Formats: sequence, C-alpha cells, structure tokens
Amino acid sequence: MSTPAVLPFENDCDEMFDNMFESLQIEHAIQETDFKHIFNTDKINKELNSSPYMEVKDENDKIMAGEDAFLLPDGCPQGKVEQSTLECQLIPGTNKRLGMPKTATKKESVRESEQDTIVQFCSLCPSQTQRCLILKAFEKMMLKKQPEQTFSFLDRNFVEEYKDRNTMRQVLAGAMTQLQPDIVTDYYEMLDGLLVSMYFKNPPGRLIRKQWTHPVRTLPDFADWREFIKGQETKVEKDNLLDIDNDKVGVLRTNTKFSFPSDNSVIRVEKHNVGQRRMG
Repeated sequence: MSTPAVLPFENDCDEMFDNMFESLQIEHAIQETDFKHIFNTDKINKELNSSPYMEVKDENDKIMAGEDAFLLPDGCPQGKVEQSTLECQLIPGTNKRLGMPKTATKKESVRESEQDTIVQFCSLCPSQTQRCLILKAFEKMMLKKQPEQTFSFLDRNFVEEYKDRNTMRQVLAGAMTQLQPDIVTDYYEMLDGLLVSMYFKNPPGRLIRKQWTHPVRTLPDFADWREFIKGQETKVEKDNLLDIDNDKVGVLRTNTKFSFPSDNSVIRVEKHNVGQRRMG
C-alpha cells in the first residue's frame, strides 16, 4: 500500500500560514495588554495614578491634550495658564453666565413641567421635541436681529455636543477670534441656557470693511497727529500715557475687509498699523 507523497510546496505553505497565525496572535496580545505590569513597577512620573498608555484625551480639547508639554519659568504648566486665561475672557454663556441672568428665572421643576406639557401634544420623541423647540427659538432670535430675512433651521440634522465647559470655551473663543463673525445671543428660559448664533451678513456688493483703533497711549509725533488724530475720532489718553517711544507703539489700528464670493466662502484681509509701520 503506497502513501501519498507530500510536496515541498505544501510544506512551505503550511509553514507560512503557521507563521502568519502566530504573528496575528502576538499582535493581538500586544494590542490587548494595558502595560499595567510595567507601569506599576516602573513609573516615570510618580504623581501619575494611571497608566499613560490607557489615558483617553478629547481631540477637541486642544489645551489639555498637551497640558504638560511646556512649563513656564514659575513651574506652572502652559495648559493651565491658557485655561485660566480663557476663564477670564468675555465668552457668552460659559464665563460667569455672560448674557444670562445671574440665576435661573424659573425653578428646574417648573421648567421640566412645561417641557412635559409640550411633549404630551407632540408626536415626536421627547429628545426630538426639545431639539425642535430650540431650533424654533433660534429662528425667532435671528428674525428679531434681521427681520428682512427668513430663517428655517428645522432641516438641520447635525449635532456636535460638548459636555466639558473648558472645551466649549475653546470652541467659542476660537470661532470669535479667528472668524470675527457677527454675534447675537438670547436667553432660553426653558433650559436656563443661552442661544449663541455666529453669522456673516452678506451685504450688497459682497464686501464689508471694519476698523478697530486703540486709544493712543504714547505722546504722538507730528506725523501721527496729522494722519490719525487731527480731524478723526482717535482718542488720546492724556492722563495715562506710557513712557515708550512713539515709533515703537504709535497708533494701534486694524483694518479688516471681508469678501463673500458666490460659493458661500469667506475671504478676510487684514492690515495692521503699529509704530508707524503697516503690516499686511
């Protein structure tokens, strides 16, 4: 009785598949481990209570993601300084209830009762009903600001939720400083919250010019006085002048031009005047 011969090619294939399977097992084990056996005995920073390999960071929190990346000369982390700076800025809704009453105008039980009354007469689920009420409140707010236009937000189905107050500060501050939009706010009594709308008003000609000038804090020379102060509304703080040469500071002014092409994009051009020099 003859036995079938095993070809060398079959042996090579079997060995190749065995090696692949072993590699997959090793890779799976590496991905599944949490490195606690290493972290518990070999800590780089003794103040850490959990393994850095298992730390989850919010991608929207740009400050805390690199909190300890840089230390200031006094030893304070850069992230904490940035976070405390944002807490002092005039950001509506997040800092000291800016744009809202100091306390809620209605008790929480009263607000919940009013919402339940509305939900009973609506065919939508409670979460969708609440969302529709918020969108209608946004429409009323924008209609008060621009009565010549019509607004319909009920067809918007995208929601991005920020549960952390610090992350919300970063998002609002970034949009307010980088985009420089028009802002309108309104207190939403039913949820004790603030409605914040940032928008660009497309004017006739699709062009808007804005100018910002800081009050003069240095003794102006004749050229600055003739160009910026004489016959203009630039203020000079005579009682609070700084002992700095005028050519280093001078008149601080920013001219911004917004252009709105037909593709609904926004183009911003800025020119800065600092110390008799123009940049941009």
